[in-house]
Amino acid sequence: MQNSTDAKVIEDLNKSLEALNKDLEQLEKDLTKQKDLLNQTIELLGKDEVKSLSDLENLLEGKTLAELKTELKENLSLKAAKITALETNLLQLAKTKLTNQKQAKALVEQLEKD
Repeated sequence: MQNSTDAKVIEDLNKSLEALNKDLEQLEKDLTKQKDLLNQTIELLGKDEVKSLSDLENLLEGKTLAELKTELKENLSLKAAKITALETNLLQLAKTKLTNQKQAKALVEQLEKD
């Protein structure tokens, strides 16, 4: 009777050990995946910029990658609009300068005639 009880205890312990080993394997896989993601993030942000996790946290400012992507798109849109406005202003300035040059040339010609 004692042997069957001991055998049952040993079997239960072996099952528990197998379950713990499976859990450990899954945790190791998850850890590896997280390390890979962290390494990819550091590679993306620049190894020179990220020396520690606090550097990474400061660079990300507590934002998710999706939030950072959205913020980047918004910044790019604003900068594109600013560039377009500056190009328009530059073109207008060039037109004004050409008009002023033509007027000055016409005035000089008029003065030379008189």
